Amino acid sequence: MKVRLLFLYVLWSMALMSCGGSGEESDVTEDVATTREGYPAGPYGLTENSKLANESFLGVDGEAFDLQSIYAQGGNRLLLLSTSAGWCTVCIEEQPKIQALYDQYKGKGLAVVVAIIEDANYLPAQATHAADWKSKYDLTFDVVADSDGALAAYYDPQLTPMNMIVDVSSMKILWLTTGWDQSTVEAILSSKL
Repeated sequence: MKVRLLFLYVLWSMALMSCGGSGEESDVTEDVATTREGYPAGPYGLTENSKLANESFLGVDGEAFDLQSIYAQGGNRLLLLSTSAGWCTVCIEEQPKIQALYDQYKGKGLAVVVAIIEDANYLPAQATHAADWKSKYDLTFDVVADSDGALAAYYDPQLTPMNMIVDVSSMKILWLTTGWDQSTVEAILSSKL
């Protein structure tokens, strides 16, 4: 009887230890919920390691689009938020690269939003510009118009594109830069997703 109890105790102890997982933790919080309510409370900031405010834009259909819609989708783990302009050659060149990254990582929780800030004549972008951009470059992720310049506070728009990676579960800005740095973007996505 004592041997049997000892055996059951050892078996139970081993089962408890195996529930601990690999011991490795990611900086990105996994959220298995299908939707999230509300939006993370502030304070909000404009730099890395601060929370991204719930910025609002115009969708390709002319309707309001805000970052809460990205946050609400529980399967989204990281957000790549990029700005583009009709006059920006680097922006144009990065579109197929962003699409390829989205195709590669969307199943692991990557959301992408490209915000068009200006048209080719340096005028504020409208919903039609976002729709044209999405169609012209055959993009399957969200494209919006930042006609009010909401993202201008995060960088110097003359240095477009801005690229930002955000932990969607907290809306914390993990990385923020101007220009396109493919290797850094890929390294962050592969390490966090």
